[in-house]
Amino acid sequence: MARFRFERVGVLALAVALSAAGAAAQTPSPDELVAKNVEAHGGKEKLASVQSLRITGTLSSQGQQMTLTTTLKRPNKIRQEMNVPGAKLVHAYDGEKAWALNPMMGPQPQVIEGLQADTLKNQSMIDGLLVGYKERGDKLDVVGPATVEGRKAWELKLTRGDGQVLRVFLDAETYLEAQFAASVNQDGMNLDVATLMGDYQPADGLMLARKVRTRVNGQEVATLNISNIEVNVPVEDSEFQMPTN
Repeated sequence: MARFRFERVGVLALAVALSAAGAAAQTPSPDELVAKNVEAHGGKEKLASVQSLRITGTLSSQGQQMTLTTTLKRPNKIRQEMNVPGAKLVHAYDGEKAWALNPMMGPQPQVIEGLQADTLKNQSMIDGLLVGYKERGDKLDVVGPATVEGRKAWELKLTRGDGQVLRVFLDAETYLEAQFAASVNQDGMNLDVATLMGDYQPADGLMLARKVRTRVNGQEVATLNISNIEVNVPVEDSEFQMPTN
């Protein structure tokens, strides 16, 4: 009787061990997911050939609609122009310094830091946040399976060299980014910010999102519908530099 029980326990333990081993084997490594993500966007060679992007769309927020134009250039330069009634707002990062021009706050551009600057730096990467994470000194871990908008996904935890922690969700079928998420502190308030990516369409051999939604603490606060994407447009470095007068 004791032997029977021992054998049953042994068989059960073996089954659990095999099940755990099978689950571990099915979980891809960070580099495997990055490779699938690169391939989904068009492949390594195609991404490397992109030197600049210009993305135009309509941003809807708080009942208002604004035209948003984002220009990116290697390495790590970005300029965003938003047309609002009676003014044009500019946010930019020249690879070293983030700055903004808001006529409603004064005629002179201002250096920006903190959350706004970090966001611009993250958005300035043409290849996305995952490509080259090791070279940047970042750490990438696979958290495990997740669900985004009812679809299966893989959740990754990206820890930047400066301490930022971002969660990246890749669609389990397409391996394209479905969501970015982060917990941030702004003006003493803790906020859970989520950016949802969707409506992926090809643009000159690249697969890029055409709809971007932003949620703060679960509430949708902005939607960007992208109408045009230009690849390798001529753009001067001076567009990203803060005006001196």
